[in-house]
Amino acid sequence: MQDKQFHTPHGAINVVIEPRHLPSTPQESVLGSIYTMCLNSVLEKELYGVEMGGMKYSIDTGGLSVNIALDGFKEKLSLLLDNIMHRIVNFELKREDYELYRQELERGFSHLHYSTALVNILRYQTLLDYSPAYHYKVEENALHNNVTFEKTQEYIEGLFKQTFVQMMVSGQFTEADALDMGDQVIQTINSTHLEPDQVHTVQSVNLSPGSYAYSFTIPDEDEVNSGTISTIYCGKGSDLDETAALMIIIPILQSRFFEELRTKEQLGYEVGADLYGSKVGRMSLEFVVQGEQNPLFVKLRIDSFIDGFRESLEKLSESDIQDKISALAKSILEKNKSIAEDAKEGWGAIASGWYDFNAKHKLVERLRMVTKEDVLSAWDKHVNPETATKNYTRVDYYAWSQKAWIPQREDLASHSESVVALNGCLQRDGIVNGTLGEIADAVAALASGADVSGHNQDSVHGRVISLYRDASSTLKSKAALDMAVDQAKKDAKLTDVRYKSLNDYSETDMLRTPDGAWIIGNVDTFKSAHSLNPLPEPVVELVPKYSD
Repeated sequence: MQDKQFHTPHGAINVVIEPRHLPSTPQESVLGSIYTMCLNSVLEKELYGVEMGGMKYSIDTGGLSVNIALDGFKEKLSLLLDNIMHRIVNFELKREDYELYRQELERGFSHLHYSTALVNILRYQTLLDYSPAYHYKVEENALHNNVTFEKTQEYIEGLFKQTFVQMMVSGQFTEADALDMGDQVIQTINSTHLEPDQVHTVQSVNLSPGSYAYSFTIPDEDEVNSGTISTIYCGKGSDLDETAALMIIIPILQSRFFEELRTKEQLGYEVGADLYGSKVGRMSLEFVVQGEQNPLFVKLRIDSFIDGFRESLEKLSESDIQDKISALAKSILEKNKSIAEDAKEGWGAIASGWYDFNAKHKLVERLRMVTKEDVLSAWDKHVNPETATKNYTRVDYYAWSQKAWIPQREDLASHSESVVALNGCLQRDGIVNGTLGEIADAVAALASGADVSGHNQDSVHGRVISLYRDASSTLKSKAALDMAVDQAKKDAKLTDVRYKSLNDYSETDMLRTPDGAWIIGNVDTFKSAHSLNPLPEPVVELVPKYSD
């Protein structure tokens, strides 16, 4: 990408080297981490003065590739690239460095034990969403049992025997300069060339429509906060019409969600919602809460918010929509402030696999055509569970503090989520310590309108009934009880479960809740029951300019 905007003597270079086998196993993932740590240590010593000279570099072996990014004065970039490439390819591992960074990696794994609820959820979210992906406990086990100095040496020696290389040169360079640097990289690696279809790639799991839940206990026994992330999938980012409509919703959604669940209900100290996209372009709307309330109760409050949010969208005028479009368009089209920012944007088009260097302009074109009807349609098609019956795809993650009452998978499969959530609130508020069956019976009696006057006030039924009649109560248990009774009334009129599912997973270790959601057991079993999304296809035909 030749600089036609900044006209400064700067440049940026991005190189991705994709070896055939990196890292297709937990062991290779760990070996790659040790290699990166040792390599960066050596480069930091050798290139100490680089940043003082106005140059920056970074090297990472995350995902399935070796990623190199450089920026700074263009006259020195080629030399820096050459220096780094030779170091990477001809790296010699020293035993003392290996021992040092192995120990550092061990300490890093042990520190992960103390991660917050949301960090733990994000870790499992990656495991469920992508393949290959490994939990840190699996990698830690590989480090202890399968990683030695000799195996690390062997890994490094074989790393660049077969590679696929992508490279982008930006700034005040000519095309000949860029080609020379590309030749320089290829000659330094000196490996057998891989075709793109021979390279291992990270792919996302193609979830079938339905509702899924993954529940786990936080490892840190001193952590008092639990966490909930509700992820609702919203189609593909390549559908610019729907993406544009959803983007208009987000600013309104974020402010209302924070105001409702953080400010008014005080469900947690970390509350947020946003729209995300993956490398393969799958969009997802995520609702995030971390606090001391039980995750299932929080999930139900998220549901309540979603149920009422359409009304906020209906109140929007076309003028409101146009104001939000103008603000978004201005933000998206804001000019990059440096060659480095320009390069980052261009490299994003390559790394995504779409090669769409005009993506933001296309998105703004679609944004300017969005109407209020489009906004409501996108919400109803993907997010509103009452109308998105064919497309509704959702995963709820529950991270439970060990300080709280924690339901077993069998509890979730035997009782409605509203009853399980209620029991957690009742125990936290110290109102009653009954069984789930007793709580469910009390809720059923209240929902049916049966005569409940004869119950002992000190019994489970009596205390639940007393709470239900206390209109002045501000306890979370009261809100949970009201939700449970209302849901029981609605469920009595249903002829089918609330959450429909395209597939039947009863032959796996997954359990189904009375509400129709599938409880995920073994992560690998869950992933094997789904296909992987195909790799993104370029939006333009890629035609080589040079045959050699």
